[in-house]
Amino acid sequence: MRRGAHWRLQVLKRGLQLGMVSLLAGMGSGCYINTQRYPKPMKSPADLPPGASNLFDRGPEEALVVRHSDPVQIRRPGEVSSFPMHFYSKTARVNTGSWVQSGAGGKVEVLFPGDTSLTLNGRGTAVLGSPARGEPVALFLELDQVRISLGPEEYVRLLGGAVLSGQGGPYVVTNPRDEILTVTNRSKGELRISFREARIGLAPGEIVHLPLLEAGGGPIERDPAFSFVAGTRLDVQVRGGVDVTGSSPSACEMRVTGPHEVRGLGLVLRLDQGDEVRLDALQSPDQDLPGDAADSLNSAPLSAAQ
Repeated sequence: MRRGAHWRLQVLKRGLQLGMVSLLAGMGSGCYINTQRYPKPMKSPADLPPGASNLFDRGPEEALVVRHSDPVQIRRPGEVSSFPMHFYSKTARVNTGSWVQSGAGGKVEVLFPGDTSLTLNGRGTAVLGSPARGEPVALFLELDQVRISLGPEEYVRLLGGAVLSGQGGPYVVTNPRDEILTVTNRSKGELRISFREARIGLAPGEIVHLPLLEAGGGPIERDPAFSFVAGTRLDVQVRGGVDVTGSSPSACEMRVTGPHEVRGLGLVLRLDQGDEVRLDALQSPDQDLPGDAADSLNSAPLSAAQ
């Protein structure tokens, strides 16, 4: 029995040796078994986009992040993941280029050198930029409510791309619905908003509702051939043969004298020579004009475009 078992063991060893030699010979000739399960892993493209982690590079400025209530997270410049600010971590110092995120019920304040600050209430994500490089103080990717205070020549970029600038604050921005952004000027000075072609000025206490468009709301560079109509708060631009015959805070009158183009209130006008046009705001001009001026405008035989 022992001799038979020894013989079977020798045969098994020789079979294993022959199998290993055959396997090595097959691998050397390029024939081997692919044990990868179906389907195979996807191949990544050679050039990947930079991704959201590189919206802003690390900047020289620093900001102080103050957690008022959970949850709050921070993402350092160039990193792909965030880390939470725990209950024992009240403050953190970060460089510009960092992300500051606040979840539902969270509240976080970001303090910059000088008078610049941001306060996120509820859900919000802000990427901090470097003003020294001409970047916005913050780029907002989502928000429920934010209070903003800015220094001289500083600005922020809101949801959709609109640019908000001013000196002082607070300016309050809320996102009541998916398609609407509400901006309120609670400061003592003027607030400026660049939304596509429009340049909006908000006096203290005024409110504006900005639509969130699929095409974006970032500022569009104006044609240098156009000039603004002076003496009115309407965003009206003209070029060519147009004479402005009258203007008020909420209305303007023009007469065509040659080849021209008029843009304003969502209109593009090209009229015949000698035609006259009056553009009115949505509210009545009588609210902004003295009685005599309002009567003269209302009695003028002009074609109105509202």
